[in-house]
Amino acid sequence: MTEEARAHHVDSGTVAEWAHSGRARRFEHQRGVQRQTLVDLAASAVAHCPSDTGTYWHERILSVDAGSIEGLVESAPGLSAATRRFITELVLINRGRLIDVVR
Repeated sequence: MTEEARAHHVDSGTVAEWAHSGRARRFEHQRGVQRQTLVDLAASAVAHCPSDTGTYWHERILSVDAGSIEGLVESAPGLSAATRRFITELVLINRGRLIDVVR
C-alpha cells in the first residue's frame, strides 16, 4: 500500500473498512465460498480449543492497551506520520475485533 493510500484511509475514516476486507487466503476454504476474514479464522481456531484457551487469549489481548500500541508505533524509526496513524488505527481496530470474538 502506498503512503498516499494509507493517508487517504486515515483522512477519510476508512481504515476499519479496509481492515474488514482482510481475508484468510492461505487457509482452507471451499471453492465458490467467500474466504473467511482473519478475525473469523481466529475465532474458529479458539472455538476448537478448551474454553480456558479463549479466556487466556481474551485477557492477553485486553492487556495490550492503546497507549502501548501508540508508544510502540511511535518508537519505530523511519515511519511517516500518516503511516504511524494508519498502523495505530489498524491495530486498535483489529484488537477490538479480536476482543469481540475471542472469549
